[in-house]
Amino acid sequence: MNVKELYVGTDFRFGKGRTGDVLLLDRLAKTYNFFFEAVEKRMYQGIEVSSTRIRECISAGYMEDAEAMLGMPYQVVGEIIHGRSLGHKIGVPTINQEIPKGKIMPRFGVYCARVTVDGIEYRGIANVGSKPTVQAVPVYGLETHLFDC
Repeated sequence: MNVKELYVGTDFRFGKGRTGDVLLLDRLAKTYNFFFEAVEKRMYQGIEVSSTRIRECISAGYMEDAEAMLGMPYQVVGEIIHGRSLGHKIGVPTINQEIPKGKIMPRFGVYCARVTVDGIEYRGIANVGSKPTVQAVPVYGLETHLFDC
């Protein structure tokens, strides 16, 4: 696989029956000449940070906690798709973003947002959820109104 560097948690396990561990990875690093480091888990609010915990925070809408554990703001990268332009017609234009399959999304709600388009960052307000008032069959989506755009 041409690995150059590999970082895992001290409790990382892999392989059949999870028999591989950091001791095996350390030996493999020496054999295959790549840098390896097992890192201690970080703590947040007295509890170990884990991908499961981060996903749970995102799903529950605890975005500040997710950001603190991720070390960066949560983000959705996806294509902008055309909607029905209803927001534009009432003076509140929005962009509709396709949600990538399998993406963990925050619970339905309204969130502060930063959106980068063509290298320019805009602030806005985003709605995650369905649009039951404008569609007979609610469609799950991400819709953002950008300020000063």
